[in-house]
Amino acid sequence: MKKLHYAWVVLAAVMAMNAVASGLRLSFAVFIDPLVEQYGWSRGGISLAYTLQFLAAIPVVLGAGWLGERMSTRRLVLGGSVISTIGVLLTATVTQLWQFQLYYGVISGGLGTAVFI
Repeated sequence: MKKLHYAWVVLAAVMAMNAVASGLRLSFAVFIDPLVEQYGWSRGGISLAYTLQFLAAIPVVLGAGWLGERMSTRRLVLGGSVISTIGVLLTATVTQLWQFQLYYGVISGGLGTAVFI
């Protein structure tokens, strides 16, 4: 029996990480109504976090492309995973709208998952 080539393992890991990162970014609409009900925040304020994801991701994507050529892509993706995880964990401590916008929008979405793009 042939042994599974390591490239297939890497491909499966990248696909799984990309699926999680995309799910984190693109499932945002599910959170709007519960956040409005629980905290009483405006839809516009909550949606600003989603906008901040994309605005913060612009320089990160450009920098990640540059860094990917100069250092190990493995380290870059691992760093993005750690930053994204920290942002999601911080989101669990949110009590103010600005915290949600910073943790979810900038840290988790903008800085963390942008390296997967």
